[in-house]
Amino acid sequence: GTPHPEWQMLHELRAMNVPPQQVIELHTELESCELPGGYCARMIRETWPQVRITSVAPYGTDHASRQQGMQHLLTHQGELHQVADG
Repeated sequence: GTPHPEWQMLHELRAMNVPPQQVIELHTELESCELPGGYCARMIRETWPQVRITSVAPYGTDHASRQQGMQHLLTHQGELHQVADG
């Protein structure tokens, strides 16, 4: 599959020669993971220690909480589509 969005952002910002200290805010739809296979939250802390992080839906450490986070995200996206459709 494709890398997690946080890793994609890291590679894109590096390709554009954006210094890490200039990254001041990061927004993701789903909270950055702390799990093997990504460790996105750790990468963010180490790469951009000053960054302010926001997200729409939580992403827990167990299966049930991750499912709840995904449901929250899907509900949020549905609400956005309703607003966009008028």
